[in-house]
Amino acid sequence: MFSVVISALGDGEYRAFADKQGREIQAKIVRIASNGDEVCLERDNRRRVTVPIGIFSDETQRYIKEWASSQSFLSEQLLKVAVSDEVERRKEEVYSAGDLANTKQIDKVFYDLTFSNTGAEALDEMRMEYRIFYEQSKQRVGAQPEPVQKVFDGAAKIPVAPSGGEVTVRTDAVEIYEDVLVPRYFGLDTYIDDRGGEGNVHGIWVRVYLKLPSGTELMREVCKPNSIKNKFQWEGFRARTASSSSPNQSDRARLNKQFGRFDANHDGRIELDEWLDAKEEINGARFSRSYATMAFERADSDGSKYLNEDEFKTTS
Repeated sequence: MFSVVISALGDGEYRAFADKQGREIQAKIVRIASNGDEVCLERDNRRRVTVPIGIFSDETQRYIKEWASSQSFLSEQLLKVAVSDEVERRKEEVYSAGDLANTKQIDKVFYDLTFSNTGAEALDEMRMEYRIFYEQSKQRVGAQPEPVQKVFDGAAKIPVAPSGGEVTVRTDAVEIYEDVLVPRYFGLDTYIDDRGGEGNVHGIWVRVYLKLPSGTELMREVCKPNSIKNKFQWEGFRARTASSSSPNQSDRARLNKQFGRFDANHDGRIELDEWLDAKEEINGARFSRSYATMAFERADSDGSKYLNEDEFKTTS
């Protein structure tokens, strides 16, 4: 499930370890004692020695702490990440007129990521970015509906994962739907040529980051299912603000999220088809193609046939 992208800090390398008097040896860390107070070092002559961490200089102690954090973060045994998908389902009657009745079955799909830390170090300063890949087709007459591939990009801060504890983070949700078409009169089913739309969520690709005190950032990946990386790409990810500390940042994050919902192709602009698809998903039974088209044309101030962020802002 996991792919470690950056190796553990200083893995396999000898480096200088300085004590409080400035004396140095060349060594590498083998392990940290379970009490967290001692470190086992392998010197460059291959001999191993276990010494108290407190004998080292402040800089060397910081390195030892970062090494311990990197080991905990990158180890699948010490930091376990479980991914589960959750679905909230509802039904909406779209219309019941003419020969057909259409009830949309709408699924709101999101993911829970649970981080279980069995390492000796608490893990702080973690964050994640994720891409949810899904598809949706629309109702068509006389032809099989063609699914449109979509992707939702999100980001979130991860709370402190204490040693021996766990934390869970939930992603934003994507919505897919299925048209349930039912003939309103007995015997009409063989004459109805409408094909209902259908949605499907392919999976999620997550990148988890840990920022060390030195500023170094480590990263590991998790996918559900594992095959998602063989079918889709990370390229094109558009970061969203995970949290903010001021109203202006909050407004900007909200605009980015709304714009991203309409910009299905993630090319920085919203075309009419993308606009209509998003409006249909948002408004459901209240969707009016002609009204939505007029709203798009009013916002398209330069007649370019697409909306940029400034033009999109006028529709919010």
